[in-house]
Amino acid sequence: MGQFQSRVSSAPAAEVLQLFDRKGAHPRPEHLYDDMVSGLNLEMAVYDGDRDTLAALLRDPQFVMAADDVLKDNSVLRARRELLKRSFHLTSQMAPKLFAVGDNCKASLDLRMGVDFYVDPTPGYHASAYVPTNDERICILLSAQLIEKFDDDELSFVVGH
Repeated sequence: MGQFQSRVSSAPAAEVLQLFDRKGAHPRPEHLYDDMVSGLNLEMAVYDGDRDTLAALLRDPQFVMAADDVLKDNSVLRARRELLKRSFHLTSQMAPKLFAVGDNCKASLDLRMGVDFYVDPTPGYHASAYVPTNDERICILLSAQLIEKFDDDELSFVVGH
């Protein structure tokens, strides 16, 4: 990393641009990510190692069959039901600060789907998201401690992630 930084800092601008252009120059035959949820080009936003791992998994017929079984089983709907059993659905009137953060993240990410926030009363700091496979809303689950203790910037980081 140090060698790269010293090379970039002393190189002419045209050479620096060529270094970054090479990163995206790898031909990728498969289109792995779509922009159905947000306007971001996820092909460029995903770490190369993650993209390569997903491509390898999708070439494995057993993995594809297992993924198809999970999706057919409507696990997203089941996960949402479980979420509702153990957490509390928040409204913008209950948590205006959280919804303001969520609206900012939604605008920054050009998110096209609605977002529902849930609070989990169990102790500790944790968060998770459930992205539906249909056109429903994205569910974001945050622990009560996280909502209470994090400032706007910290909440923005968690919600945006």
